[in-house]
Amino acid sequence: MPTTPALKCPPQLPRKLLRELSRNPVVTGGPLAYAQCEIDELRYKVAIRALPVDHSWPIQGTTFHSTLLQIGASTGDLTLAYEMIRLGANVDAIDYRGRTPLLHAIQYLVAADVKTEGRLLQPESNDPYGFQNAGPRMKMVATLLIEQRADVNFIWNDSTCLTILLRSKFKHWDIIGLLMAHGAREGVGPESRNVFVLLREEKERLSELLRTRPSKRPPRPCPCFSGHLLSDCHGKETRPFPYYFLCPCKSGLVYANCCKKRKVSWWDMWNEERGIIETWRKDLPVYLPLPHDTITILLRLRDERLTPSPSSENFRRPTDVPLAVAQTGIPPEMADADILKSCLDAFLRSGSVDPAFAFAMKKVRWNARPLGRKLPKTYAVDLAQAFNEYVDDYVASGQDFRQKMEIEIAAKLGSSCGALYRVCEANGCNEQEGRSLKQLKYCRECRMAVYCSVTCQRAHWPIHKNVCCSTSQTEQPLPSQRVLQEKLSQMVVATFSASIEQIKDSEPERFLELFPNGLFE
Repeated sequence: MPTTPALKCPPQLPRKLLRELSRNPVVTGGPLAYAQCEIDELRYKVAIRALPVDHSWPIQGTTFHSTLLQIGASTGDLTLAYEMIRLGANVDAIDYRGRTPLLHAIQYLVAADVKTEGRLLQPESNDPYGFQNAGPRMKMVATLLIEQRADVNFIWNDSTCLTILLRSKFKHWDIIGLLMAHGAREGVGPESRNVFVLLREEKERLSELLRTRPSKRPPRPCPCFSGHLLSDCHGKETRPFPYYFLCPCKSGLVYANCCKKRKVSWWDMWNEERGIIETWRKDLPVYLPLPHDTITILLRLRDERLTPSPSSENFRRPTDVPLAVAQTGIPPEMADADILKSCLDAFLRSGSVDPAFAFAMKKVRWNARPLGRKLPKTYAVDLAQAFNEYVDDYVASGQDFRQKMEIEIAAKLGSSCGALYRVCEANGCNEQEGRSLKQLKYCRECRMAVYCSVTCQRAHWPIHKNVCCSTSQTEQPLPSQRVLQEKLSQMVVATFSASIEQIKDSEPERFLELFPNGLFE
């Protein structure tokens, strides 16, 4: 198979482990999937979460399908096996003939020894015999799978891994002992020790292994392959996603050059039920810009009602709708699906928001607003694209006699759901993208504020420095977005102010308990 000099998907494994594997002649003497063009493309799709890690791929030249872990087990590709387990593969996934990766590896181990083609020992493809050290590589793959909690008592064609090894001419006592230490039972299936032709010394050795095997399975090494036990690593606490792995947002970029540069963080969490490491996104909400006094009142009322405050951050799966999109930014106490629509309708009648913007807002059914780099860029771009397609539909409808560019400047969203065509943020400067220039320049620190020149940036710095890189900072909104968000904020302030006035008039004692030093402490 041809090789590629530039890997699309570098191995998703700890660098220390890769160094150790690269120094092992047993490993380097065999197949290396990450250096093969076709496998590299498959690994890439799995690594960016475009397809599940247990996706079954067609095997070239056959009508069969296998997962990448099964391919690693059948070829003795230890690096591929490590990588798929790190990415969350099911170590007991069944192949097209009903075999697990461990059973497959044991079959090839025995076949590599005796060079026979019996019913249980028939390799279909990817023959490992053509590579150096086939047997030792298969043994390393089998050891990895056993230690990672593969089913050691799986029965296939009336045989288990243990019975296959005991029946073979060349006994691998290290693997037999490891299987038994991990709970392999000689009496599983129709075969038992009495069926095998064992020498007296072999019977004695087997009896000793049975007598001395531990009462419970040895502790599992963490499948992140840090070198620690699972109980001391991912099984103990959530861990940061490796910065040099491909970003789970599907951008195809390394995490350090993608979401990690934004306000989006990815974390590895242990799934006890499935026995795998899963990647979750830590989401941050995008709140309305409420006055400090209103926030204080809201917190006091929540404390009184024993209502927990909404979490400032939430872990969500890669496929979950981000928090900033799922929520409107309005406090849950008055979250009403009709609030947004009623505001839009009122502003549309008064001419306060652009009709193209209002048209698209009603179609997308979420509070489209600047998201402050709190979403993966790929997700935010998709949201903006969907919104802008509705703006295009509005233009195509012919109901607005303005020029197309005028409508787009007023209504289209950029890559983080703020204005697509932005205005220089320096006071008094009206330079705008799409009109007099092609693109404004970002503030180097926050990558959100934009300016037409260094002169404008310096002039605006005394104002901008108060928000630059703050958690509440967002991109420049459309004029319609600014009006809508300000109105929603005013509604929240008015609602809670009215509630407090009602409490003050009808329940003065309760008011004093809530605010013993007055509203404005």
